Amino acid sequence: MYIEPQIFTLKDGREAVVRCAEAADGAQVLALMRQAAQETEHLLRLPEEWDGFTDEAEAVFLRARLADENALQLVCEVAGKVVGTASLDRHVFIKTRHRADVGIAILREYWNLGIGRALFGMLFLQAERWGLTQLELEVVDANERGIALYRKLGFEVYGERPDGVILPDGRRMRDYLMVKKMQ
Repeated sequence: MYIEPQIFTLKDGREAVVRCAEAADGAQVLALMRQAAQETEHLLRLPEEWDGFTDEAEAVFLRARLADENALQLVCEVAGKVVGTASLDRHVFIKTRHRADVGIAILREYWNLGIGRALFGMLFLQAERWGLTQLELEVVDANERGIALYRKLGFEVYGERPDGVILPDGRRMRDYLMVKKMQ
């Protein structure tokens, strides 16, 4: 799915652009996901779980996402560097076509600059265009900052999985299921 890019100003005054991810972004998006997985335990994959992916495979994946009418894959770019990504995946079955899953990752250096809000803003616009009535995401209970942002954006906890995530060191995290009603 393609949508027009949007330029905005970060809280520190720098300019950023949110746009659709393209095949040419493959290497940067893959590098972002590897780095983000090292910077926080709040993503579902460990850093080493990205090792089997190649820049070329990521480019193929992003090309397919751009052509998929039920998917939107965004990146946020600052000074030519991809520093964040977000996705919106509309359910394809008739009974659940009113819903979509949301995902987001931002490099730690770029937290608290308004990137999350900008990415979500673009996702919300596409959700409205699709006529969606419900957006859904999963978040571990330890991600207090993420949960606070999601609540500000209108998401509410509607369920939880005890021990939804177990880290390699044995620590357990509760996994919250959050929903935002669009209409």
